[in-house]
Amino acid sequence: MVSLAGMGKEVPWFSSAMDLLFSFLLFLCILSSVSGQFCDERTILLEFKKSLSDPYGILNSWNADNSNHCSWFGVSCNVNSRVSGVKIGGNFSLSPSCSLKSELSLHGFGMKRNCSDSSEINGKLFGRISGVIGKLTELRVLSLPFNELVGGIPVEIWGLKNLEVLDLEGNDFVGDFSGYDFTGLRRLRVLNLASNRISGMFPPSLSKCRGLRILNLAGNEINDVIPEFVVRFRKLRVINLSFNRLVGCVPSNLGYGCGNLEHLDLSNNFLKGEIPRALGNCSRLRTLLMSSNVLRGVIPNELGKLRNLEVLDVSKNSLGGPLPTNLGNCTNLSVLVLSTHFSPRGETSHGFSGAHNSFEGSIPEEITTLPNLKLIWAPGSNFKGNFPSKWGDCKSLKMLNLAQNNFSGRDVPIYNYLPGGNLDRFIETEARRAFDRAYSTRSPAYCLRFLTRDGQQSARLHRDIKPSNILLGDDNNAYLPVSGCILATSETHVTTRVAGTYGYIAPEYALTGRVSNKADVYSYGVVLLELMSDKRALDPSFYLHEDGFNIVSWACMLLNQGLAKDVFTADLWDAGPKDKLVKMLHVAVLCTVETVGARPSMKQVVQRLKQIQPPSG
Repeated sequence: MVSLAGMGKEVPWFSSAMDLLFSFLLFLCILSSVSGQFCDERTILLEFKKSLSDPYGILNSWNADNSNHCSWFGVSCNVNSRVSGVKIGGNFSLSPSCSLKSELSLHGFGMKRNCSDSSEINGKLFGRISGVIGKLTELRVLSLPFNELVGGIPVEIWGLKNLEVLDLEGNDFVGDFSGYDFTGLRRLRVLNLASNRISGMFPPSLSKCRGLRILNLAGNEINDVIPEFVVRFRKLRVINLSFNRLVGCVPSNLGYGCGNLEHLDLSNNFLKGEIPRALGNCSRLRTLLMSSNVLRGVIPNELGKLRNLEVLDVSKNSLGGPLPTNLGNCTNLSVLVLSTHFSPRGETSHGFSGAHNSFEGSIPEEITTLPNLKLIWAPGSNFKGNFPSKWGDCKSLKMLNLAQNNFSGRDVPIYNYLPGGNLDRFIETEARRAFDRAYSTRSPAYCLRFLTRDGQQSARLHRDIKPSNILLGDDNNAYLPVSGCILATSETHVTTRVAGTYGYIAPEYALTGRVSNKADVYSYGVVLLELMSDKRALDPSFYLHEDGFNIVSWACMLLNQGLAKDVFTADLWDAGPKDKLVKMLHVAVLCTVETVGARPSMKQVVQRLKQIQPPSG
């Protein structure tokens, strides 16, 4: 035994020596904080680990016995063996004991989970980030999304002058946004602080980050106007400020110098004024989401210049006037959402409750004949005049909701004169019947294994998984045709065009064009929900519900309210066993989590389904 001077106690010799060595190395790191030249980055990483709780052993490879810290999980180094990246994303449990809180709407935002059964959690880090991370002076990427990190963001992070990516989405960080100092982060390309509890106003220092390409602050409590300097970020591809408390008018010059902007989401705020006409200059814009605000005026004619526009959602505002015929020039337009319904109480989950679009005239045929149009959603929009009679060849149109308008003209069910309108419904019904038959004798994983073979993910929103693309063999097994597949050479693949069918495609694919196996998992979950409920992904009955009209938001709403029974058809629920059906429902909901990192892999889904045994006999 050896006594440490000044400590007043005896400790084993080996342990005390290691502690002294560790403290000495950390002291050297602190002394060399300016240059970092003599700093042992392995020691810094171990100190960073020490500040966190890691009950699932994510950081087991981070230990003093492994001298090559560049080989540690989530750590990447540059050619000089200096730490350049720390990337550790958390994941969610497949446990049905997790309570769900959904904030899904048309384009959705995310799903927060609070799991009481932690034994099945795939892995998360807990605790507060230590400021020692600021000693990694060559750090270019700090990505810790979807963990359970709390407290404030360490001020030392703002001193990482080489930082290019800061991704802390889906944690529980708190703090005053105006107090964050971005002055030293001149190289920052990606700022993703979405789905935390950050409040306050935009910091003026953020204007120094002129190289930003992605700005995602969605799902926080930022209470401010949209600053003018955002308009001057010429390299931005994605702006997502949705689900905050933004006020004031949308800057009228938003759209000047926006040659790289592809995705703009300002939905679910308190924005007023008009939709900026300058947005017509954003020639690469693919998604424009401005729902659930109090915008007034008309949909600008200038939006007709957006030839690449695929999704336009302006619902839950106070817009009026006629629809611009110029939207007929948006030849890639796939989804047009002009209105949704509120609950009878007039309540919404966010924003003002009284916003309601009320347009003039009818829907121009220039819009109804768009070649790639898949969905028009405009119930209760005050349209008048003759019901649109020209719908092109309607090969793309999958869902049309024009209920509760004031159309005149022929009173014919829409399916009777939309070519192929009944086809999907027939195939969906047959697929569900085959599922019912197979469920009575085989496991769900056997009935629906069209995404995997023996639990391994395929190497190929396939991108178009839906019931009408599922072929049933004589043995009641389900198969996917390969005509819609693309070959991905890595885990994710970015495409310049979103394929697939709206309602089935994953949100991140619709928003960014980034396709992965996780996008197919989302589509799998949608199909599983359809088979359980005998409802379509965008069933017309959903518009009566408060929070959107897709099957995902509908199922999550019922699950949160303890009404899981109402998701299933009566025959399926009565056949039971009910506890196993509910477990299957949880699996389907997990597959449709909005955030990619929180979505299980197909292998995990199959493992879970195999645990849910069908009734015997």
